Amino acid sequence: MKLKNSNEFRDAIRAADRSQAQVARAAEVSRQFVQQLCAGTKTTCTPHVAARIEVFLQVPKGDLFVDSKTNLVPQ
Repeated sequence: MKLKNSNEFRDAIRAADRSQAQVARAAEVSRQFVQQLCAGTKTTCTPHVAARIEVFLQVPKGDLFVDSKTNLVPQ
């Protein structure tokens, strides 16, 4: 899965009143990985991680991540 926009990702974390560490725990990844997504130095992750992040931040599926091959929201 590909992160659509690192700025929107950071905004979603703020809007949910969550920390990067909380997102990392919910997604079962390192805090550093979430920091890299926020900074834009990493832009991809597994579908499982993307789904866990979107659920934890309570955003609709596809708001933050799209399929890295098709750039579409997976069904």
